[in-house]
Amino acid sequence: MCITSTPAEAKVASTSEIHLFLSNEWKTIANQPSLEVAAAINQRLDIRRDEIGRAIVHIIHGLGTYQATEPVFFAHHDGGIYVFRFVIHWDRDLKVTNRKHTTVVDWEVLNNQHYRAVVQSDNSTFAAQHVEYLNYLFSQLMVSNQNV
Repeated sequence: MCITSTPAEAKVASTSEIHLFLSNEWKTIANQPSLEVAAAINQRLDIRRDEIGRAIVHIIHGLGTYQATEPVFFAHHDGGIYVFRFVIHWDRDLKVTNRKHTTVVDWEVLNNQHYRAVVQSDNSTFAAQHVEYLNYLFSQLMVSNQNV
């Protein structure tokens, strides 16, 4: 991977480098009521949405060029699941034409832990690849093993 001057083509962070909380931070947050925990997660996701969106595009559409991620929003569902939605805009330069795409990924968190990540919609001509790696990406987001 190379670092370029445009944000859309910036270096994709390794999934092991993207964390929302340090472990000592998470211990404090995780003891709060579920809605407060979900709001804290959502706030951190929104701050890092471009980095996470870029990683998602890199995983499931390796030849795509990341453009932007809309602000992340969340909703509570039955059974204590919180769903965080990522709406990601990206394009693919096919030399003959440049196609713009939108991919929607939902991250489900249950009992303050990663449950699963699901591609809800994707308008690309080519199917999303390596969807199973999304679960790994999102499972690694919750907490860093480093204390500061």
